[in-house]
Amino acid sequence: MRAQLASHGVNPGDVEARVATLTDEEARGFAAALTSFRRAALSLPLIAAMAAAAPIAIAVVLVLPVVWSLCPLVSGRHGTAYQG
Repeated sequence: MRAQLASHGVNPGDVEARVATLTDEEARGFAAALTSFRRAALSLPLIAAMAAAAPIAIAVVLVLPVVWSLCPLVSGRHGTAYQG
C-alpha cells in the first residue's frame, strides 16, 4: 500500500505516518478503492472507442438499406427504382 500511495505523489513520510495509523478494515477498504479506480481508468478508452463508433454504426444501419436497394446488381432487381 505504501508503494501505491507514493506512486500517486504522496510524500513518503506522510505515507508512513498515515499507514501506521490505519486499521485493518481501513487498509482493506483503501486497497479496494485503489483497485476500483484502476479498473475504471482502464475502461475509459473502451468507453471512448464505443462512443466514437456509435455514430458510424447508426449511419451504416440507416444508410445501408437505401444504398442496397438502389444498386440493381446487388439487390437482384434489375431496372427497378427504389420503392421505399
